[in-house]
Amino acid sequence: RCQVNLNTIQASSKNLETAKEKFIAKLQEIDLSSAPIKPTSILLVDYMKTWLETSKKPFIKESTYKDYIQTYTAYIEPNFRRKRLIDIKHLELQKYLTKFSDEGKNRTAKKIYQLLSAMFDYAVADEIINVSPMTKVKLTRYEQESGVPLTKEEESTLIDKILAEPTIYNQAFAFILYTGIRRSELASVSVDDKFVYLTTSKQRKGLKEKARTVPISPMLQKILHI
Repeated sequence: RCQVNLNTIQASSKNLETAKEKFIAKLQEIDLSSAPIKPTSILLVDYMKTWLETSKKPFIKESTYKDYIQTYTAYIEPNFRRKRLIDIKHLELQKYLTKFSDEGKNRTAKKIYQLLSAMFDYAVADEIINVSPMTKVKLTRYEQESGVPLTKEEESTLIDKILAEPTIYNQAFAFILYTGIRRSELASVSVDDKFVYLTTSKQRKGLKEKARTVPISPMLQKILHI
């Protein structure tokens, strides 16, 4: 992998010779005759769009990439639209992220922090800047909220309502309750007398899909026979 005039060129293969051939082919496809872009003129938004497209998208799941783009479009692009990479300093970034924390938007602050940190590290590697301005930026500490399990009474009330009105959506809630599977895994489910079979949604792009097997509990058996 290399970058010439902000053109990122990369290729990969399990076989070294194949990787070399792919790299040379991609190198020949790009016009490298244009005058090099001076690092001092590079805008953050231009660099970040290129970085997301070439260094993130090929290696992550589509849903993760869409989340990155949403964070970039909604928060980063409007604030740094005309800012050059070399002009952005630690204090400006600290104030920007602290604003979200002060508004109680800690998860948003964390998403922005993670994207900017990774992007500036890449800019250092590309020798556009010498040091990442995110190095000393800190996030406000906060306690992440966790889900609260149903009480026995709440569980009983929920199941009674499902039994009274066993729509496909109600049964899906009960299915998740008694298996612990994710919503995104429901579409892959198959069931026999003893087990629930599904494909896990927690996997990285490019890796083989992994199967999960979940035993059918007595409570789930009751719902399955509605």
